[in-house]
Amino acid sequence: MKKFLILILISLNLVACSQNNEPKEENNKEVSIEDTTKDLKDANITNEESKDNDINKEDSNIKFEICDEILRYQQDEELYYKLSLNYDVNGNQSVMDFFATNNSLGKLKDFNTELKLTFDYNEIHTQPLVYNGYFEYDKKFSKFGIVNEQIEKQQSQPYSQLVSYNNVEYKENEKSSYRTQLKTLMIGKTLYSEFDDYIEEGKNFSSEDFIVNNSEQEINVILGNSYKDIYKIGDELNLSLHEKPLKFRVIGFLKKDIEKFSSKSEKNLNETIIMPFYDINYVPNDEIDEFYQKVYYTQKNEGRIKLKESEINKIIQNVQNIENIYYDYLEKVEKVSKKNGVLFSIPICPSRIVD
Repeated sequence: MKKFLILILISLNLVACSQNNEPKEENNKEVSIEDTTKDLKDANITNEESKDNDINKEDSNIKFEICDEILRYQQDEELYYKLSLNYDVNGNQSVMDFFATNNSLGKLKDFNTELKLTFDYNEIHTQPLVYNGYFEYDKKFSKFGIVNEQIEKQQSQPYSQLVSYNNVEYKENEKSSYRTQLKTLMIGKTLYSEFDDYIEEGKNFSSEDFIVNNSEQEINVILGNSYKDIYKIGDELNLSLHEKPLKFRVIGFLKKDIEKFSSKSEKNLNETIIMPFYDINYVPNDEIDEFYQKVYYTQKNEGRIKLKESEINKIIQNVQNIENIYYDYLEKVEKVSKKNGVLFSIPICPSRIVD
């Protein structure tokens, strides 16, 4: 159980690790497919962003000049500050140590509530849902574009090679199983109306979809257009998130080639599962449930703070104005973080809602 929890943390950018470390033999026996090379790279980016936040005004001019190059391509777009973890950097405690402290889940939930009260706060994430079992469909649904692949887990292989494939076979108690990460977009309650005009069949989410009151509650999802060849409205999907088995119900399909909230690497949402980034309104009923909720709320707290139109106009007029805007938001984020006993920060440069 503890080995699985540690592996989940690695995949979610929550522990510092090196891609070149060789795994111990016991880790070869239980490797979570959610641990991926891309996620490890994302962890490095997150840590670097957190380091960049710890700067003095005297030596920040060059850093703010970097924003000029970024923002010139985004003048017609909304801008956001993306919250990032401030654990495991600058001498701060590790997120595992934080999780072990008293009421860490309560602190994360309280922080999330106050973010929504303090800012124009938007939750969005691409954490993949996991298909448990052999995935027989096209590799285009896979987050990393690889299915029906197996690798021989050898102790001599670098860790990154052990965890960079989908449908990886692993053995537990001499029983084989497979896991495949699926392209997923988690969107918060402030964003779901953006899909009102993009539903081809079925319906969009409603506000009721953004609260989960018990561990057995079925969660509604909308599927990308390519899934119409596999599923139909009302079908049930059994998938997992952070090792927590969950039940999902298909309520709609998107029109073809919808680009809303798509990233630079994913040009559209045809092969993506859209799920509500819901609030969890129940006390965890076991160790797995508690850990799932802690990781889940950590990701909910890595959302985007939307800048006001007046602030964006100031930046467009003179990019140097971004310095005062940044420090104003940073002070507020750090104040709310300190009040709730958590460590989060923001990068120097605002960006699009999806990178």
